[in-house]
Amino acid sequence: AATELATGEGFAVRENAISIELPPASLRTVRVEVSASTAPPTGAVVCFDEDVVRLLTDQVADLRHREMVIASPPAIPVLDNPGFDLPGIGAGITGWELVAPATGSFELAAAARPAAEPEVENSAARFSSVAELATVRSNPFPPPATGRASVAVWLRLPEGAPQPPLRIAVEGLSEGQEYYRFAPVGSAPGGRPLAHEWTRFVLQVNDLPTDPNESLRLRFDMLGPGVVEIDELHVFDLVLADAQRAEIEALLDQMEHDLATGATAKLVAAIDGYWPRFLRTAVSDDQAAAVTRRLAQQAAREAGDARDQKTAEQPPGFFDRVQSWWR
Repeated sequence: AATELATGEGFAVRENAISIELPPASLRTVRVEVSASTAPPTGAVVCFDEDVVRLLTDQVADLRHREMVIASPPAIPVLDNPGFDLPGIGAGITGWELVAPATGSFELAAAARPAAEPEVENSAARFSSVAELATVRSNPFPPPATGRASVAVWLRLPEGAPQPPLRIAVEGLSEGQEYYRFAPVGSAPGGRPLAHEWTRFVLQVNDLPTDPNESLRLRFDMLGPGVVEIDELHVFDLVLADAQRAEIEALLDQMEHDLATGATAKLVAAIDGYWPRFLRTAVSDDQAAAVTRRLAQQAAREAGDARDQKTAEQPPGFFDRVQSWWR
């Protein structure tokens, strides 16, 4: 039977083994007749073309770089004036709208910069309400393609002011219906208290409208009299839960293990799963390329440091002796 197979297209016999070449998306059925004088088959191995293995290696490396973007996601530039650093227009603040000026105020105020440079003066916004409801909202922006957003903002309670009933919110339309998701702050029911020092608050939303024809806004709602200072807003579209990040990392670890052990068939099945497709869709090529460049630069620096350390460890006159050998 082996001799007959060897004469067929895509079949070969080498060292008591029958190899069968399978073109892409093809199927072959082989029947092996075993008699009393012949040994039965002992097993089968699937071997992939070297070009396929190289392609999968590149794809797994690309997914790992995209996963590194997820681990430290960049903010998306959707706000016109996220740090309140642009000059105001009349009595307003560029990029922001006070919905009903009679119910409150939204104005620039000098404040020490939060985060890394607390000693540096910059512009913040002071939002206050004298009625039951005052609202300020940002410029409209398109929904992130990932369907999720994390809004990070620094808030501070002015000295002597009571806890305000505040909400940090995202508003928009979803299938023609009003969309509103919020996080309570201060004295709002379930709210996290504000401090007199700058403190970062985060609103996470995982069910954003994804219709590109709609738009979203950030908004702050003061549900009663109160005042708060606001600065340095950032919007992220790639912040995942710890369990989700752990699941992605475990999947990529398994893929790299499959590459190293030659389990290519498992890798072919996994490479088009949910999380790989999510990474390829949610993380841009430019973001992945930036990680690739950063890793290459880091490797070059580490190699340079290693060479410098090795050079420093050489005894005096080492390079003189080497040059004499070259001569």
